[in-house]
Amino acid sequence: MHATTLVSRRARSSDKVLTLMDLITVAMLAFFGSLLAGGIVGWAVGRFCAFELALGIGLLIPGLVALTFSTRCLLEYQHFRAPDVTTAIGEVVAVKDRPVNASGSVTQPVPVVQFTAADNIVYSVEGPAASGLKVGARVTVLYEGGDPRRAVIAKVPELRNAAIAFMLFGTFPLSLGLWFIHSHLYQRREMRTRGSEPRGLARETAHPTFAQRLRKELIVSFNLLLVTGIFWIGFAPGSLEENFIGGFGLVALALLGHGIRGFFDPQTNASWCLGMFVLALNFSVWALALWLLF
Repeated sequence: MHATTLVSRRARSSDKVLTLMDLITVAMLAFFGSLLAGGIVGWAVGRFCAFELALGIGLLIPGLVALTFSTRCLLEYQHFRAPDVTTAIGEVVAVKDRPVNASGSVTQPVPVVQFTAADNIVYSVEGPAASGLKVGARVTVLYEGGDPRRAVIAKVPELRNAAIAFMLFGTFPLSLGLWFIHSHLYQRREMRTRGSEPRGLARETAHPTFAQRLRKELIVSFNLLLVTGIFWIGFAPGSLEENFIGGFGLVALALLGHGIRGFFDPQTNASWCLGMFVLALNFSVWALALWLLF
């Protein structure tokens, strides 16, 4: 004879938010927030330093956040796949509203999952809020130590996919940020070696030639195009897959523009131009691969 027992989702993380919300949902919110934070920090740094340095520092923030959640999703995926844990297949039987504030005016959707444990008893488990699970969805239920009352649920393939996606989300901003920081420091060192600071810069700013004005305008334009491509991924209308295709395409165009401009600029180091062309090619290939995939 089957019995039904209602148990709460066990907290497996020291982060209180993750005991209430789905890990992937938290990761997406954190990544979009890090894009905004990176833009604010980059703007603040740009007020006092070169735009290139500000852009590099601003890109490091979403890169590090995305790689952090990539690691967390991977660890969660490995935990569900570990040989020493007990799992079962459950089904979402209802989605109820959980109050978020004391008055209950703000709620979150919480899935209720039923599964049959090894003892042939049917248990009901509340899943994480804002997970996007619908009635009828099948999920994996994990309970350690053979105790179904200490259960957590997840769509295991989505954890793996999220780990891969956030690895990409993090690798590109982080690599670009490090590149721009390196480029800024390298150019500063070259200028000090040639003895062109600080008076040389002051004279150039006070009486810029047409070529110098054009160079500055092109740099700013390509940098703005690069920032637009990065923000396009997180904030443009449309599906995330389409946003990545468009965002990577804009980033590739910006990097290609930097490379072409530097190729005709005698003040630009040749290795810097080559790096721009290599990065542009990488982003172009990723945009093409995503377009063919989706």
